[in-house]
Amino acid sequence: MKTIIKYKRWRLLGDLLLGIAWALFFVIGFITNHEHPDWYYYFHILLSLIYLGKFLYESHYQYLIIDDEIITKPNLFHTQKIKISDIERIKTFAGDITICGKDMEIGIAKNIVDQESFKNLKIILEELEIEDNQVTC
Repeated sequence: MKTIIKYKRWRLLGDLLLGIAWALFFVIGFITNHEHPDWYYYFHILLSLIYLGKFLYESHYQYLIIDDEIITKPNLFHTQKIKISDIERIKTFAGDITICGKDMEIGIAKNIVDQESFKNLKIILEELEIEDNQVTC
């Protein structure tokens, strides 16, 4: 069974709006000064592409993917994976969850995750019957 823990909708929309805003800054700047564009106009389009790319990537992969054997936290440059059988401890502090394995930790920030997805995540982690410990991993 594959479970996807989603980002909050406002986080994704924020990235989309920032990408559109930077693209508008580029277009307005290019229109008003198209004969001699300054270097920072290209910085605007670069920021726009970064935010739009981040929006597309996070919309597609979401925050966390839980398969039958592996928990995956997709990141653009470094995807974190931990086998469920390797989980030694699950810490909770201030609402955030840290999953500790033999050689890796995966942090899950409550303020980024959709509320319904976070409830599902807690249910799934409780089913694993792994001790909740406040000690550092």
